[in-house]
Amino acid sequence: LITSLLLVGAGSLSASPFGERRVIVFGLDGTRADALKQQVESGNAPHIAGLIEKGAVSWNAVAGGRVGQTLQATSSGPGWASVLTGVWADKHGVTSNAFTGSNFANYPHFFKRLHEVEMTVEMASLVSWGPIQSEIVEDSGVTPICDCHAYTAGSYDQRDADLTAKTVE
Repeated sequence: LITSLLLVGAGSLSASPFGERRVIVFGLDGTRADALKQQVESGNAPHIAGLIEKGAVSWNAVAGGRVGQTLQATSSGPGWASVLTGVWADKHGVTSNAFTGSNFANYPHFFKRLHEVEMTVEMASLVSWGPIQSEIVEDSGVTPICDCHAYTAGSYDQRDADLTAKTVE
């Protein structure tokens, strides 16, 4: 599993303790970064290109750890736990999609760390894979806006369409 992680700064809507800074994190699970990059560079992904133009992108964010150091399973649970906590499975404890043995008390989601610094900061979580919300984000001090996996029946295409609509809203 290769996870492309896109970090984008957005415009200001109101004043905050962090000034005019805003961040949106888009995570694309299972996306081949080389394929997406090729589509962006060839003009076939203009919306992604527009986000990158005003923000930043990483084409090499991975979920599998470093061979010989922190090797971990490349399934979604360990991968998203690493992306959202900033540490590998040897610290956050997630080794499968079952989330047994998680150590989020010591290695919480970055939302929780941000909330500890400034309790008034506004944060939102919108996901189409439910365990990100229920297993990783839940204890971070953030009220979820949309867990499109939990309330939407049907395919991931439909869930992702619902997630997109809710994000725009």
